[in-house]
Amino acid sequence: MGLSEKVLKLWNLRLFILIVILFVICDHYTANTLFSFLFSLIIHTILSVYFVFRRRSFSLVLTADTITIHSGILVQRTLHLKLINIISVSNISTPLCSHLGLSNLILYCQGAFFILPPLENKTTTMITRAIKNEAMEYEE
Repeated sequence: MGLSEKVLKLWNLRLFILIVILFVICDHYTANTLFSFLFSLIIHTILSVYFVFRRRSFSLVLTADTITIHSGILVQRTLHLKLINIISVSNISTPLCSHLGLSNLILYCQGAFFILPPLENKTTTMITRAIKNEAMEYEE
């Protein structure tokens, strides 16, 4: 599974807020409004393209006993986590994420933790259930 369209909306909303803040700061420190507008427009374009590529380059594969995460545009990274090695799982969500039905999943392993990008709540619930089921099977 990859990232959904809701994630792209979330990133675009965050980007819009960032651009408005940058425009206000540039307008305050420079006398040229056109420069402020062009600077904000260039930053917006660069970050929008980055977020689209980031969304398209992320994939998460959940099997019976592992989670495999592929990510990266220029530098490709692959992370294989055995469900049995995950100690704890938690969700974090900002008010904007909650409104869009998204949350970030935090996977705690011994000596490390991994924060996944925003995922839909049904996906995070499915991953959490799979991890808890694996832990219950291991205890038996």
